[in-house]
Amino acid sequence: SNIPATPDSLAGDCLGTGQAILVDDIAERYPASLNLHLSGVRSGICVPVRGDTSTTGVLEVFAKEPNAFCPNDVHFLKSAANVIAAAIDRERAHGETRALFQALPDATIVVRDDGRITTANNAAETLLGYSAEQLCSMTVEQLVPVDVRSQHVAERSEYLRNRSTRPMGAGSQFRALCRDGSEIPVDVMLSPLMTGEEA
Repeated sequence: SNIPATPDSLAGDCLGTGQAILVDDIAERYPASLNLHLSGVRSGICVPVRGDTSTTGVLEVFAKEPNAFCPNDVHFLKSAANVIAAAIDRERAHGETRALFQALPDATIVVRDDGRITTANNAAETLLGYSAEQLCSMTVEQLVPVDVRSQHVAERSEYLRNRSTRPMGAGSQFRALCRDGSEIPVDVMLSPLMTGEEA
């Protein structure tokens, strides 16, 4: 929920100042925080969850005893907030990368070393007639006509020994096998991609 950045509450005060706050007696410092008082909360810590570009929220801990926390607890909670902020930033970056991948005008698929398709964009779905979910349950060889499938396996193995960004089989004409059984001419561009799983 949205927290107003006002000094009337611990979370609002933390957001407003952008600083970690340790409170020994919440009733004394934030008398308007009725929910905390009714819950029997006496002391607490609040730290901002600050990402690369913005503060996305706060992380709070409470106790029913006054003076329950010390500066070391604040440092620990800051560390936890930093981990959360980094995870949020990574997820946001992943979402932006995913949106860019889906917006590519050319049909693009990501294939593991074993030939298994892991990702396909919208243009690939349209071109080949499969949904992304269907493509991700297939190997890339299933998109190659049967008469040249074994040749493709050999070419893929050769690429794995010498990875680079280049056209596949320069000067050759490739065909892709669509879901409806039709074959269409395609140009294939290869590019290595390192992922966290391979690092």
